[in-house]
Amino acid sequence: MNLYFNGCSFTYGDELQDPKNSAWPPLVAKTLGCNSLNDAVICGSNERIVYKTLFASNDFDYFMIAWTDYTRFTEYNPVDNFEINFNASLTLDVSLHYSDDLKNNYKKYKNYGDLYYKYWFNELYQFKKWLQQIILLQSFFDVHKKNT
Repeated sequence: MNLYFNGCSFTYGDELQDPKNSAWPPLVAKTLGCNSLNDAVICGSNERIVYKTLFASNDFDYFMIAWTDYTRFTEYNPVDNFEINFNASLTLDVSLHYSDDLKNNYKKYKNYGDLYYKYWFNELYQFKKWLQQIILLQSFFDVHKKNT
């Protein structure tokens, strides 16, 4: 049996010294004697969770999704598909994705996040979108007879 986990910092195990072994997803998998993938990232968004989970849907038997703050969003750089996670309180996650791309373009990404949250962010819309994402993913699992 193959287990798939997705979420944000809590699911990733950010607060732990050894997240790959001591976060709750690997502990659940070890207890059940299963193979697993913890696909969570620090500051991950719900749209990222849906996006990554759909790609993994054929490779796993059980899916455990820990939804996150609905104010977060993810964008992908069109040149190299580099993932950038935005957070309303931090504006931009630099803790996990500190690559050359982020170092070279940090100001561009930070400005984008600042503008988004200042001029276009709508909390009610984001909340509705989050509910739709939950219904969408659950419906997908039901149609494809996946266990959650």
